[in-house]
Amino acid sequence: MSIMRLTTGTNTRSNPRKRRIAKRLVAATAALGFSALGVWGTTGSAAVAADQASVSESVPRVPAKQAGDVTIADNAFSPAVLEVTVGTVVTWTNQDSEPHTVTSQGEGPMNSGELGRGQAYSQTFTEPGTYTYHCTLHPGMHGEIVVRPR
Repeated sequence: MSIMRLTTGTNTRSNPRKRRIAKRLVAATAALGFSALGVWGTTGSAAVAADQASVSESVPRVPAKQAGDVTIADNAFSPAVLEVTVGTVVTWTNQDSEPHTVTSQGEGPMNSGELGRGQAYSQTFTEPGTYTYHCTLHPGMHGEIVVRPR
């Protein structure tokens, strides 16, 4: 049994230094997990709406903030509705294996072109309003940026 402890390096009971390091690793891992869930940090998450009309009604809004991040994953924008203030830079990052676009519905400022895996697109919102967008490659993907005055 003591050989197993030496080879695996998992024995933290007899080594206070290892125990402190293990506690810090657990705390850091938990913080990262909470950040990804939107509990801590600047990102949030929301369910994906089935169509454009239901995006505003069914998805909780993320509170206004000075920086916005939208993740593209599993053929969805997350959060689907992001609320920011004037002057905010919103960045979309594609984490899917297939390409996506961020394109304004009708007239609007967003036109990312195709974003491959790991690529990002940023847009600064200078005017209050509601900006709806979609992925031209996947018609079911919709999102909304709500820009509030400062």
